[in-house]
Amino acid sequence: MAFMDQDYKDVVVFIKESVELSGGEIYCLKGDYFSKAKELLDISQDYKKILLFTHMYDVIPVLDYGRKKWKIPVLFYNHADFRFSFDFSIADRVLDMTYFDKDKTERFRGSKEKTTIMQFPNGTEKTISDMWKSFLMFQMAF
Repeated sequence: MAFMDQDYKDVVVFIKESVELSGGEIYCLKGDYFSKAKELLDISQDYKKILLFTHMYDVIPVLDYGRKKWKIPVLFYNHADFRFSFDFSIADRVLDMTYFDKDKTERFRGSKEKTTIMQFPNGTEKTISDMWKSFLMFQMAF
């Protein structure tokens, strides 16, 4: 997990615990846009897929994954569906929360045939379980 504008000490405990349990790592990028982009690009090389859950104004992923040479699939979780985001331009797949969002993504954001419904967990065990089941099904199909 990479944070663009956050210090490690500010990462909430449940994220730290979840990442540790999964065997992952937390990266808190430092420097200007280009330094962060370079660091993120170096980190990203070791993964099979990239999942973006970003601020809509963040250009760092675009600097990295917008290159013609970039081959690792980029999934963009459209959690701020009511706003413009740079990440539509680099996403191989857009994960929308509702059918209404999926329709907007397809008709107005140039992502036709690149969108999938991915429910946002609301904190209940059933919703989180359902979300992970649908995510795993999506992973197998992608």
